[in-house]
Amino acid sequence: MFSALLLIRSRLTRCAIVAASCLAFSGVMHSQPVTLTARTGPWSESEVEGIDPTAESFALEMQIDPVEAHGGDLQVVAGLVVGLKSDELVQESGAGALQADLREGGERAAFTFWHRKTYLTMLEPNPKPPGWMDNGDYQHPNELPFREGTGHRIKLVVWPEGEGSRVRLFVDFMDRPAEEHVLPERIRAGVVKLFTMRGGNEAEVRQTSRFSEVLFTAMTSEQARLLPSMAESVLRALDFNHPAMQPVSKAIQQERMDEAKALLLRHLRARREPEGPSLDEVASVVLHPNWQKISDEAVAGRYATIGYFDGFVDAWTDTNGESHRWVLQQEPLQLNWVRDNGHLNRHFHWVSMARAWQEKSDPKYPRQFSAEVLDWVSREPFFWERCPTVGELNLMDGTTFRWGYMNTSNIGRRLEMSWWPAYEVFRKSPDFSAEAHIAMLLGMLRQARLIMNPSSFAAHDDGGAHTTLALLQTALLLPEFAESAEWKVTAMKRWDVMLGAQFHPDGSHASLSTGYNWASITALENYIRLFQSFGQTPPEKYLAIHEKAVEYTMLLTTPTQGNIDLNDGGWGLFDDRFRTATEWFPKRRDFEWMTTKGAKGSPQDKTSVYFPNAGHYVMRTGWGPEEKYLFFGAGPWGASHGKFDALNLYAQFGPHLLIRNAGRGSYSGIGNTKHAGRSLSFNTLSPDWAQENSIPQWKQDMAIAHNPPKRRWVDNEHFSYAEGAFDYGWHNATEHIRGKWLRQVVWVKGEDARKEGYHIVFDTVEPADNKPRTWRHPWQLGLNANNIAIRQTDRSATAIAPGAALQILPVGEMTPRMIQGQEKPELLGWRIYDTTATPWPVPTYEWQAEGTFCRAWVIQMQANESEWPVKSVEAHPTEKPGELCFTVHRRDGGTDHVIRCFPGQPSIEFQGERISGDVAVIRTDAKGSKRDRLEVKDGEDSVARKSSQSPGKH
Repeated sequence: MFSALLLIRSRLTRCAIVAASCLAFSGVMHSQPVTLTARTGPWSESEVEGIDPTAESFALEMQIDPVEAHGGDLQVVAGLVVGLKSDELVQESGAGALQADLREGGERAAFTFWHRKTYLTMLEPNPKPPGWMDNGDYQHPNELPFREGTGHRIKLVVWPEGEGSRVRLFVDFMDRPAEEHVLPERIRAGVVKLFTMRGGNEAEVRQTSRFSEVLFTAMTSEQARLLPSMAESVLRALDFNHPAMQPVSKAIQQERMDEAKALLLRHLRARREPEGPSLDEVASVVLHPNWQKISDEAVAGRYATIGYFDGFVDAWTDTNGESHRWVLQQEPLQLNWVRDNGHLNRHFHWVSMARAWQEKSDPKYPRQFSAEVLDWVSREPFFWERCPTVGELNLMDGTTFRWGYMNTSNIGRRLEMSWWPAYEVFRKSPDFSAEAHIAMLLGMLRQARLIMNPSSFAAHDDGGAHTTLALLQTALLLPEFAESAEWKVTAMKRWDVMLGAQFHPDGSHASLSTGYNWASITALENYIRLFQSFGQTPPEKYLAIHEKAVEYTMLLTTPTQGNIDLNDGGWGLFDDRFRTATEWFPKRRDFEWMTTKGAKGSPQDKTSVYFPNAGHYVMRTGWGPEEKYLFFGAGPWGASHGKFDALNLYAQFGPHLLIRNAGRGSYSGIGNTKHAGRSLSFNTLSPDWAQENSIPQWKQDMAIAHNPPKRRWVDNEHFSYAEGAFDYGWHNATEHIRGKWLRQVVWVKGEDARKEGYHIVFDTVEPADNKPRTWRHPWQLGLNANNIAIRQTDRSATAIAPGAALQILPVGEMTPRMIQGQEKPELLGWRIYDTTATPWPVPTYEWQAEGTFCRAWVIQMQANESEWPVKSVEAHPTEKPGELCFTVHRRDGGTDHVIRCFPGQPSIEFQGERISGDVAVIRTDAKGSKRDRLEVKDGEDSVARKSSQSPGKH
């Protein structure tokens, strides 16, 4: 009984809001719920009585639970139809002028809106214009959270405009329409009916749909155009059962709306709990050391072009050469949020302004903050057609979705990183205006509501981490609002789903990025910190995931503790990222060693390592600035930011990056910078200039990391061995070239890997046909352009500079040539940095082949070429395609005998020894005495097994 009284009181309070802020309209209220049975065949319908059929300006509002049964039923559609003729049935094709309906099931719901036979909700242009984004599985404007037992509130508002009508459809929230259309037809109320139906062929299945609180209101056109104020929209959303909201509730019931708003803001300015994130807690991520300049430049109307923290200008120029001023209008302030260069809408500069006010108490900072908040909330969403900064795609930002546009993941970043720490500071400033305060609350509500849209949640993407934490944090910090409980339940449920999708058991992230993985790690850190801020101990499983994720990233680092560029990760240093991990895991001496750049702690015991989920291999001589390092990526491309770099290699000697990629371009893909990220910009194979392409199979590829195939890994005192396979084939303008490419990497360590170690790379291809093709392999080498050469004597590619010397010796029939600045038939020979592409020498090997073949490379790197352990390579004939046999002549006078074949073949005699494996290396010293031996076995069920798609004839 008590709960029922509270519910009644809550509804009365909401009614008081409407009565106090809107004009009085004449309306017909149907208080008794209507229940209709949905079944296959005839539709169930019920006429709403007491409606003026001639009304042209009106509103129709109701609550609809499309399926009363638990779990919903996606076959059921329940809704309303307006403008029917007196004898017209809803089921008739095109019946009625307007139809709005709902369906629910599968943990989500959706609405659709129709004008006659026109599907307004998904009205797409034909043909689709340039820049159009196919939304696919995500960012659907009409999806809704599944609300068991309650359904959703629908409101339809219609009024004349010109010869036709303007119609607005509101769903759940009345602050702004979910859809708005101008129709050529003059819409009249006509006969209004409620209906439900069930599709499919299960005639015996029955469901019930419930319609309640049906309200029809006739009004003038001026009244129909009215939207609630920001304050009303915020007050509507309050939980009037919350103890602190009782005075607000009382003021509303007495129709003292200004007092209600003032009481709410007074409470929020003064409250001590819950307490949001402090600036110190987010300093490492969004509070730049340049915070004072960032703040002063914003007050002056100048914003950054290098991140959010440098390169301040009053106008910036995009990659199309168009200039965009930051400030469009001074009074009231309007910033150019639409023409965002990638950082402005994240509002990171608000955190800097909060620090500036905290330090100096200068009112100019909260005043600028107030003006920007009010401007952003009152004018979003923002749309940029064919945005040049993201490859000419349609881009949007704000708190809605739109078909054909991609919304950024800023909706998560803002509520996770910038809005709350800025709000926690500025809410205490008298210069943070009441209007801006209300606007910020409404902005928080709208962002949380957008995140609640099930299609906003990409569990595999770092954006999924941002939005989930943003929703949880907002739920915990806005307990005064009715939706906060639902937000919390949803966020907690999504959190475990997200962690399961994003972090693999080996610590790698679904993106397989060494940059965007940190976005999810940071979200995980903020999640743990959120637990602690509420006095709770974080669950051990989250700490374990965090520790493993940081360890994975550490084990990938180069000899100089630098990053390797995987999927937009970049080549920079990130020792600061380990500082937080050291605080949480003080016993991890290796984290401390990374944080202090070796001054304290001790390096990780592991040197060479294999990550089975990621498919990443690292072979290193040790930890320190003078060690050898090789990375081999044998796993999937990675989610979201994945590049076409299957089976790519990187190598570094001490501080010298010797085998790398062609660089990293901006998302704009301007000019020849679009070369970056394509497979020819890496160290990979290409038949007939064809390249890898993840788009046709990105979903199945992403699943591989969760269930990786068997890849053999050997690591002992004298050898390391790694393998990976790629079987999606290659694409060029005219053909999908199918086949399997197997790459195997052997590290021959010798007695001292620093002095004697070198690598052997086998590339075996089993095409799906016997068509003659030209195969190519570019080597993207480091150092300066004038350090890169091809030696004609042994056909080797070299990169030599003081302190570093790399040589790549080819094994097998192939011809090297230096390619620089090539544009046709495919881009090759470029060094990319952001929006610039510079011609760059790239040694490229070419050979003709039809059917199965194997080629190999011997890679050695030392401080100078006089220390190279390999003197020459001598190839030997073999009997079968895909086999390779050669001798490596070492500088110390010894030899290494190498053979490669397919697994499962009969054992053979090799150098006087019986070999049953598919890869073997037998080392002898200068006197011919045998020393070390590698034999890799048990490959019949590994990725090295013979392909089933290769033709029978070789």
